[in-house]
Amino acid sequence: MKSLFVLFFSFYGFVLFAQDRTSGLSYVVSIESKVQAYEKNKDRIAQLRLELPELENQWKQKIKDISDKIAALLKERDNLVADMKVGARCSECQRWKTELEQEGIDFQQHLGEVKGYAVPASTSELEGVRKQYNEKIAIQKVQLQRLQKGDDAIQANSNEIDKLTKANASLCQQVTQLSKDYETAVLKEARATQEGFVQKLSDVVSDILISADQSAIQRARAARHQEEFQVQSEQIKQRLETENKELKDLKIKEIALNDRLLDAKQYQKDSISSSTNPKRDSLLKVVEAEIADLQGANHALASEISYLDASLAQKIQDKIAEIKPVLDKDIAHAQQLAECAIKNSGLFKQQFEAEVGACSKANNILVAAITDETNRMVLAGRKIECPVWNATGGEVASSWNQLLPCIRNLVSSAQVNPYCSKWNLKDYLGRYLSFVNNLAPEDLTNVKTNIR
Repeated sequence: MKSLFVLFFSFYGFVLFAQDRTSGLSYVVSIESKVQAYEKNKDRIAQLRLELPELENQWKQKIKDISDKIAALLKERDNLVADMKVGARCSECQRWKTELEQEGIDFQQHLGEVKGYAVPASTSELEGVRKQYNEKIAIQKVQLQRLQKGDDAIQANSNEIDKLTKANASLCQQVTQLSKDYETAVLKEARATQEGFVQKLSDVVSDILISADQSAIQRARAARHQEEFQVQSEQIKQRLETENKELKDLKIKEIALNDRLLDAKQYQKDSISSSTNPKRDSLLKVVEAEIADLQGANHALASEISYLDASLAQKIQDKIAEIKPVLDKDIAHAQQLAECAIKNSGLFKQQFEAEVGACSKANNILVAAITDETNRMVLAGRKIECPVWNATGGEVASSWNQLLPCIRNLVSSAQVNPYCSKWNLKDYLGRYLSFVNNLAPEDLTNVKTNIR
């Protein structure tokens, strides 16, 4: 097909070829050719009908001429026979009175000039003349009967009119069928063209849906990283609190043990003090030193317990601070990817609108070409009053006007409208389906479309 122009959208490498004619143009040309043949036949029929009255007059004249000839032959025969019976033949030239008079010669004068006399005919001569004339008359009657049945020229005229009339009826049927064939071929072409539009737009829709899902997935990942941070922080807190408690319990047990030892040492001290042992003083010093050591140990343990309580919160905070940078980095990366996906979605939507405009313009040009060709068929059919199929352009325009909102709905709602199911838009979203099918289960839960 001849290319009318090329619409090039350079930012995304989008190219559309629009046409000023369709694959059905040959049907249009054929229809116009058949209409010309029809009109030529129609003119010939009109000419033949104009010739018919003259042919009929000629036919009637032929009948009259033969009828007159028959009458003349009958009269000539009867006159000749009458002459023959009364002796109206020249004895010298053997010619009959009737013959001579036909040549403008007076019979009596002729006899005088040739010194002849009138001779009567014999019976055989009379029969011979009758037979001769009867044969001539019979030939003319046969011609008259043939003419009375019909004239060859008139019959040829009628046959040609009938043939041309039937040919025109066939041409009219062919024109109607060709217009139907045009519709079939052009609707097939238009569907293929619009499927190409749908695929171009669906590829961009896939990019838009992928960007939207990627944004949701990355936001969900950021949330999961945050939840993971909270879980790990709580685990660190619980672990350190448990470790702290275990240390405190050990130290409390140690203090309790020392307290029991102190009680025993105090009892020992009291016993020594009340004794009369000469070594009492030295023994008291030893016991008192041991009591002092135990009291010092308990004091140190109590200080350690207090430190454990006081330092626990900071220790938890420090440990959590150790894991926070890694998780913060993961969260920031996910958020960055989400923002990038949103930005890409905006760019893809701009591309989508540009390609919608280009596809719609190309479709309008296709509809205009169809309308132009259809008008040519309608005009041709109107000339000869033959019906043609002429709804093709409207069907193509209607199909696009119904299809485009369905594609737009994919962008706005990320869902396939049930009303649009007859177009099987899912079949055009292979890029998006491949993306979805390769998602991890935890990411798949964040996909909001019903397209699977």
